[in-house]
Amino acid sequence: SALFHGKLQELSKKFPFGSQKQKEFTFTGLHIKQQDDFSITVDQQQYIKDIQPISLSRARRVQQEDVVNEKERQSLRGLIGSLLYGAVNSRPDLCARLGWLQSQVNKAKIATLLEANRILHEAKEHSSVSLRIQPIAVDDLRFVAFSDASFASEKVQDSHQGMIVMAAHRNIGHNQRSPINPICWHSKKIQRVAVSTLSAEAMALAGAVEIGRASCRERV
Repeated sequence: SALFHGKLQELSKKFPFGSQKQKEFTFTGLHIKQQDDFSITVDQQQYIKDIQPISLSRARRVQQEDVVNEKERQSLRGLIGSLLYGAVNSRPDLCARLGWLQSQVNKAKIATLLEANRILHEAKEHSSVSLRIQPIAVDDLRFVAFSDASFASEKVQDSHQGMIVMAAHRNIGHNQRSPINPICWHSKKIQRVAVSTLSAEAMALAGAVEIGRASCRERV
């Protein structure tokens, strides 16, 4: 609209822009496109495809219980960092496995490196996954938060939590179909001791509600 372009000109006087693009462009690895219905999709297909796996010799791959050396640990950190950039911007589906992978860095084995490469392979298989941001009238806007947690097990000693905060239409409060727009999400180890599945889920929910409140304050 004319109002939008007028505000953009005012902003450019204070913060001079470089190149300007409309409808479809790539910015810091994020491919952003506005559709005909004015929804916006965000993906990192090319960015994910360009990430390189950890290189391991055939002899090293069969030594799965061996502890990694420092060079291999640095390669693991590099791969996690590259995948995290995708996970925090457009690929919430990667968060849970990356959260577990991060908790293994200091005690990583060759099996950990192989698992990291598997996660990368699956990320590339589904590299076309995108977020879709849909228009919602301000008066109909509501914020919702979902959370869950996994309790520590014999195999995984730490409890982990996951959450996602979304902007939605008010219909969601009446159990009706609603457009939803993901705002922020994470999956990570619970820093406090969880004595049961219920306590882990309660801590995850408390964290999600707090982040949801912060998101509302920032965006309203």
